[in-house]
Amino acid sequence: MAEPHATQQMAVSGGGSFSLLGTFYTANAQLSVSGNGNAVIGSQYISRTLNLGGGGSTFIQYSESGTARLREVVLVE
Repeated sequence: MAEPHATQQMAVSGGGSFSLLGTFYTANAQLSVSGNGNAVIGSQYISRTLNLGGGGSTFIQYSESGTARLREVVLVE
C-alpha cells in the first residue's frame, strides 16, 4: 500500500457557532479544529493526528450519506 502524501497541516477555527460538513483530508499531517461557540461537525476527518478544542460545546453528527464510500471493483461484461 502506498504512503499517503497529503502532508500539509490544516487548521479550522471560529469565534462563534459553526457547522462543518464534508471531508477534510490531511492523511499524513495534523488537523486542528477549534472554536468558542457551539460547533456541529460532520462527515469525515482523515488525518494522521486530530486536535479538537475550544471553549464551547462540540457535537459530532455522523451521517452515512456524508462519508466517502468504499471502492468496489467488479467485472462488467
